[in-house]
Amino acid sequence: MHSNNITSVATHTVTDKTMSSRVWNTALERRQLSAIVAVTSNLLLQQQQNDEDSSSSSDDSSTSSSSDDNSSLSESTIGFWVRITKKLASLLYTPTIDSTIVWHQSRCICDFNDNECIHNFRFCPEHLTRLFALLWPKMQQNLTGTITRIVCENRYVCKYETGMLILLYRLSRPRRLWSDMEKIFGMKKSHLCHTINTFRQAVYRLSLPYLATPSLFKPRQAYYAELVYNKSDGAINNVWGFIDGTLRRTCRPTYFQRAAYSGHKRSHGIKFQLVLAPDGLIVSLFGPIAGARHDSFMLGKSNLVQQLRDMTENNNLIYSLYGDPAYPQSAYILGGFNNPANGSHKAAWNTAMSKVRIVVEWGFNEIITSWRYLDFKASMKIFGAPIAQYYIIGGFFTNCRNCLYGTQTQDYFDATTLSLEEYINLVNK
Repeated sequence: MHSNNITSVATHTVTDKTMSSRVWNTALERRQLSAIVAVTSNLLLQQQQNDEDSSSSSDDSSTSSSSDDNSSLSESTIGFWVRITKKLASLLYTPTIDSTIVWHQSRCICDFNDNECIHNFRFCPEHLTRLFALLWPKMQQNLTGTITRIVCENRYVCKYETGMLILLYRLSRPRRLWSDMEKIFGMKKSHLCHTINTFRQAVYRLSLPYLATPSLFKPRQAYYAELVYNKSDGAINNVWGFIDGTLRRTCRPTYFQRAAYSGHKRSHGIKFQLVLAPDGLIVSLFGPIAGARHDSFMLGKSNLVQQLRDMTENNNLIYSLYGDPAYPQSAYILGGFNNPANGSHKAAWNTAMSKVRIVVEWGFNEIITSWRYLDFKASMKIFGAPIAQYYIIGGFFTNCRNCLYGTQTQDYFDATTLSLEEYINLVNK
């Protein structure tokens, strides 16, 4: 039998001192445990057969003596393998209690210094305080409880400030609930999970009006068009924003793989449509749409053209968006000339507009750079995680960061943007 090889593997695994400090296991270790369990089961079955043969054998003394020797040898072997199996199973599946974690603590902004706040939550402490205070009157419509006692899913309770910190911490970088976030917030994995779900849904409902209503920025259209006119060297005077689509790569889904697969990008994913203003603010963020769909299909589903048409009523000048030639050309969405002759005026116009259209790519990058969790493909699972809601929330918090810290787009156009208070107060509900 192959017990000698298994014995060496099991002994090496069990005597590994580092394993006693782990609270997780690998697929290799689970296969080793399955092999050891199989050997132990075979020995137990062999012992049972030996006992049956011994009871049915003759009363000859030599035969009995030989049977007793075999029986004692089998019992010692079985005892060894049973101990090995119990020890390895205990090391793999018994979690180690971390005595350094202070459980049931309520973390707040004052518990973190400036560097920790920027690294973990993407805002400095005073800006976190301002942001949470501005959002609370709107957030309480989507939450149950008071500011000091929010009732989350499964009747877990936490403070409003703590719940917002947990959500921002989750988005800022790819981190495990257990045990990375347990150590920071002193809350069990189940408590953290339900808290994140509660505040994710609340912030998602809050952010939708800001990212689905371009008319909020109608008073600034003339200012935006002037910025584009100056930066494009007078190429056009009525473009106030830029539109483009992006594919957010995800894991291969269990269902509807063909619908989620983008042949152009050679990857599965979901698509979003973004409209960026020259001051770096995201005017519109629509999605998700299946990765196999074209940008023009996404434009039709978003109803953006009708929204732009409604914004231009009673205006002497039609303000338009500028996008790539993939979009249907109209008075509200413009694009470059197709295949212009080298050195022609059309080619020069395309060059001037391409120089300013590139900022829409910076808008996509701003979301992913600020909230690295959204770019962690292993966690982006269709039907397994609310990845579209996370991306919308990331867009909203990116706008909040842009109001406080500015962006590359804002510097490029030398623009002035809204303050945080002005942006939050765009929606009066």
